[in-house]
Formats: sequence, C-alpha cells, structure tokens
Amino acid sequence: MAFVKRGDEYVVVMNEEDLPSLRLNQGYRRLLTQDGAEKDVKDLREGAVSIGVAVDAQYRAEKKHDSSHL
Repeated sequence: MAFVKRGDEYVVVMNEEDLPSLRLNQGYRRLLTQDGAEKDVKDLREGAVSIGVAVDAQYRAEKKHDSSHL
C-alpha cells in the first residue's frame, strides 16, 4: 500500500506487486483432464470470481477505513 497526495487529500493505493499470485492446485488440475471437466471449470471459475469479489470488497473497506483516519 502507498499513500499518495491528490490535491488536498491523501489517498491509499494498492501496490499490485504485493498481491499474491493465485495458483491452481493438483486436484483441480486433474479435474480439468477428466470427462465433464467443463462443468467443473465453470464451478471453479464462479468460485474464483466470488473470492475475487470478496477480496476486492475487503480491500475497499480497508481503504475507506484507512483514508478516514488521515
């Protein structure tokens, strides 16, 4: 995270280099090679999107909280 001054206020910005990379574990990799993998991939994608939405919401909540204390 970094604090950047924009006009008269400071804004908290996320340094994307600090974000972890997401990896697919061996179990999911095996699922991709099996019959019916399309549904599994769809389910996995929906789960990943849900996690991404939750992480983004947490980040925005922390950013809002942090900027209110400046």
